[in-house]
Formats: sequence, C-alpha cells, structure tokens
Amino acid sequence: MQDAKKPVEKVWNFEAMMERMLQDQDMADIIIAHYLKDMPAQMKELNKCINDKDINLVQNKSHSIKGAAAMIGAEAFGKIASGIEKDAINGDIDAIRVMQGLLKEKYNELEKLLTEYLKKQ
Repeated sequence: MQDAKKPVEKVWNFEAMMERMLQDQDMADIIIAHYLKDMPAQMKELNKCINDKDINLVQNKSHSIKGAAAMIGAEAFGKIASGIEKDAINGDIDAIRVMQGLLKEKYNELEKLLTEYLKKQ
C-alpha cells in the first residue's frame, strides 16, 4: 500500500519543467526535442557500462541521466536513475541490473508522453 505521506513521482511533471524553463514555452519545446534526440544514446552508453561492469562509468552516466531527467520534470525516470547511481556508489551490480530494466520501461513511457506533447505544439 502506498504511504499517504510519500509523494508519488510523475512520469512527466510538466508544471515543474515549465517552472525550470521560466515559463518559456519555446525553450521547453527545444529542450524536449533535444532530450528525445539525445537520451537514446545516453541509455545505450549506460547499458554498455552496465554490461561491462564499469561501476565508475555507471555512476557518472546515471548521474547525467538523473540531471537531464530533473531538467524536464521526468520525476519517476530520474528517481530510477538516482537509484542506479546509488547502487553504483555501493558497487552493487546486481541491483543495477534490476534497475536497468525499470529505467528502460520508464523511459519508454516518458518518450511516448514527450513525443505526443511535441506533436501537439
């Protein structure tokens, strides 16, 4: 059961993103388009680091992904990336592999939302 006091992370928090973008719609659209273009490569690099068991690079890549997620309000995606970063700090490759699948699933949800959003602009 969900803890009533714990906030539920949104797949995409549009309001938080717009606050970071100072309500600049054009800037937001450009950032989202760039995010959609860049993130697949970031995910591919992270997966390679995980498969190579390069914990230091896993930590660095997941930290970058977490920051990019925060910029666009991708709360749930960012939380998973943060978990991977923490697992990398702890050297827990097994936990990282579990989170790897969750990260991909959440990215797929996010990508769909962002793509639909841009089509409406």
